[in-house]
Amino acid sequence: MGFSVSSKIKLNMPVVKQLDRAKQQALEQTGDALLTQVKNTQVMPFDTGNLQNENTFEDCAQSWNGTVKIVSSTPYARRLYFHPEYNFSRKENIAAGGKWFSPWLEGGTRQNFLQSGICEIIQKGSRTLIYLSDIRDWLKSVTSAEHYYIGKLDNKQDRSIGVYSLKQSGTPTRAIGGESTYDTISVSLLIHYTDNARETEEFARRLYEMLYGIKKVEIKEHKIYIIELLTEEPVDVGTDDKGCV
Repeated sequence: MGFSVSSKIKLNMPVVKQLDRAKQQALEQTGDALLTQVKNTQVMPFDTGNLQNENTFEDCAQSWNGTVKIVSSTPYARRLYFHPEYNFSRKENIAAGGKWFSPWLEGGTRQNFLQSGICEIIQKGSRTLIYLSDIRDWLKSVTSAEHYYIGKLDNKQDRSIGVYSLKQSGTPTRAIGGESTYDTISVSLLIHYTDNARETEEFARRLYEMLYGIKKVEIKEHKIYIIELLTEEPVDVGTDDKGCV
């Protein structure tokens, strides 16, 4: 005697999308946590701080596809990484040396950090209200640049805006006696425009004034009540090797 059973499965697509977004955010947070831990453990070579502080960053451009990268963009980073036999100065970083990611790789003393970290973030839920990718996408709707990036600007294309995480000192904001109803995120915007200094300055000032004038805005269904600018005006960072500002 046989039985035939039929079933119909209907997926709740909004919830599926929400779960996918949660996984992406957890991945981005885990990458940021790894980068922070690498810097805090003082294992990277440190002379002027250019390699560790200015040119090592998290690239989330492919986080939607399950990949984030920790990128060091200086031309000498690869040479230093793969030559641990070098005599590294430990005046600034007490554990400076080559292969500085070794503790977090298989067989290292911190090999379980990534797996346990992303699981913990997913279980607790996302604590940060908004992400760099959200800010990048929002900027597309309110500015006239042609290219938008998270992390390193791709081949330094003209009329580009890069969105970077801005590291600040101090202790995290914590609510007393319960869950906080808000959070903050610090970002830095890098404008790579043209070789015309006046045109670049005008664009930067328009962007600055636009951000300054915003009191309330909604980004990815999150209500942003205040955008606080940390400098009195756009900061000139000079020109690149192409002469672009």
